[in-house]
Amino acid sequence: MSVVGNTDFEQLPCQTSLINITFRTFPDDLYMHYPKRMKSSQQVDPVLASARLTSFAGLALLVGLFVEGLTLLSIRRFIFLHIVVGFFLIPLTLIKLGSVMFRFIAYYRGDPNFSKAGPPLPLLRIMGPVVVVATVTLFGSGIWLEIGGPYRFRGLASGLHKGSFVIWFGAMAVHVLGHLREIPKNALSDWLTLKGRAVRAFGTRHTPLRGAGARVGLVVGSLALGLAIVVLTSKGASSWARF
Repeated sequence: MSVVGNTDFEQLPCQTSLINITFRTFPDDLYMHYPKRMKSSQQVDPVLASARLTSFAGLALLVGLFVEGLTLLSIRRFIFLHIVVGFFLIPLTLIKLGSVMFRFIAYYRGDPNFSKAGPPLPLLRIMGPVVVVATVTLFGSGIWLEIGGPYRFRGLASGLHKGSFVIWFGAMAVHVLGHLREIPKNALSDWLTLKGRAVRAFGTRHTPLRGAGARVGLVVGSLALGLAIVVLTSKGASSWARF
């Protein structure tokens, strides 16, 4: 695709696979070099797109985890809600983990875009695997408890669930604080620019990026799938409420 304007670039790569539609483009700091007609939802940037998906899913997950945390104030009273919210968040958690792993693999495979962006801060690189393992253990043990009910596997699964929560909570606190400043820049950018127009909000300018609809749809779809899972597992949650 040719570019007309004052720029040293004569060709832009154009790839049409699903992954590239979601993740490929030039970074924001190059937008100024292109004509206004290029500043549209047709821009593609793997680093920025990955960051937007991760932040959007992370923000939605943070809200759900806040509600989940409130149930711990009286777990016996709110055990049904605790289980329901936990299962509701499973698809969204998988989206979040998937987007993080995409960036991890791209960086260590030497993708030039992600290599140029560089790794996270050292502390966040250390805590990243801890967050992933603790999250998988926390949700996995919760599913185990749901399948077994209040009378089977309770000792081991319950111990894993409580132990992994302690580790997960500490690791997540560091993770969230380390990425807090990214939320205003990226979390709602795709949602705000779905109409293909740049928007200024939360103290920053949000530029349209190709694949915004797909990323928003992925997160919204995970919430819909979460509701379906809740319907399918509500009977098991009720057995815990009666325990």
